[in-house]
Amino acid sequence: MTRAEFPDHWQARWRISSLRLAALFGALFVTSIVAMMVWIYGQASAFLERRVDTLIELNAQHLTQIPRADLPQAIAQAQASDLRHLELYGLFDREGHTLAGNLPQVPQLKSGGALVQAQRTGAARGVIIPLANGEQLVVGRDLGELAEIRQILLRAMALGGSVMLLLGLLLGAVLTNGQLRRVNHIRAIAQRITHGELGLRLPVGQRRDEIDQLANTVNWMLDEVERLLAEVKGVTQNLAHDLRTPLTRLRLLLDRAQQRHQGTELAPVLDKALEEIDALLNRFKALLRISEINNDLRKAGFRSVDLAHCATQVYELYEPLVEDKGLRFELLLESTPQVLGDPDLLLEVLSNLVDNAIKFTPPGGCLRLRLSIQQERACLELSDSGIGLGNPAPLGTQGHGMGLNLIEAIVHLHQFEFSLQATPPTGSLARLLAPLLPA
Repeated sequence: MTRAEFPDHWQARWRISSLRLAALFGALFVTSIVAMMVWIYGQASAFLERRVDTLIELNAQHLTQIPRADLPQAIAQAQASDLRHLELYGLFDREGHTLAGNLPQVPQLKSGGALVQAQRTGAARGVIIPLANGEQLVVGRDLGELAEIRQILLRAMALGGSVMLLLGLLLGAVLTNGQLRRVNHIRAIAQRITHGELGLRLPVGQRRDEIDQLANTVNWMLDEVERLLAEVKGVTQNLAHDLRTPLTRLRLLLDRAQQRHQGTELAPVLDKALEEIDALLNRFKALLRISEINNDLRKAGFRSVDLAHCATQVYELYEPLVEDKGLRFELLLESTPQVLGDPDLLLEVLSNLVDNAIKFTPPGGCLRLRLSIQQERACLELSDSGIGLGNPAPLGTQGHGMGLNLIEAIVHLHQFEFSLQATPPTGSLARLLAPLLPA
């Protein structure tokens, strides 16, 4: 049986809806935060630029109101009071020579005196004011502080966005782990239910979320399945018990009639009737046996079983019968694996397989029982040279037809794997795979 697994690698975790939803909401949240921070960055940059322009305008208005003779001294006083060395001043003659200020030359700015015509020149901003005697007064401000503030905002945006994204992914991982634990718990219980523990139910928490709602629905379905199976099992058992008694009485009557009419024309008819009655009784016996095996309490007898010992017992038991029919029986023990199971039931499986192989293999054929280890599992194979699968049974072959059902019930109880396949041109191969017990 193939189990539904949920691996721990991220490719498998990404299939979990909670992680994808967390990632989606995290991406939307981070996008919103980044958009908001970009807007804040733009607004802050515009505000700082307006503040710089306001300071430049105030300084320019102050200097233009000072008489020309006092202007160099006023520029020197303004420079001395600028402790951060951000203000830019320059007084130039008609030829562009510096008369006062800390600018070595006239910057490449638009003239006109209007603040809106001021341009950014690298890391500075300012205005050029023409004076009446042809001289030029330049008032500006260094933008290094503004650029640093912008860098701080950009770093804050990058760091904040990264932290938000990591927190979103971490939250998604935490939510996913919680959901995975619940799903794995449900999966483990579901597998136990499929192995016959029909009394188990899926856990329902206090959240009442979609998983709990689904668990409630599945539990209701399991209640119905268990009820229907119990009804079917009860009907089968009652039918088998009720019919065995009249069939047994009928067989006694036929047996008495056979003894009275031995040597008469009725003797062959009575013999045939007894054979049919015995076949019916065997079928009912097999039905009761299957019902008993499907009961979970049957697992109480499980213990370590030596498959080599079981195979040897079956070989010794059927070897005389095989020889009487003119067949060859080979036993190949390549290993002695230990498995967990009921030794009586495993003997019953092997006995049914060998018995069927003997019935459907013509004289001169061969049976081979082989025990080995394949892919870390015990492998028990029975091959024959009989009629093969799908071919009609020879006339006179006896059997009640319930052997394979009994084998499947025992295999399902042990959680082993069983397969039966044809081996052209004739014959068949039955294979039983069982997990090994730790050494």
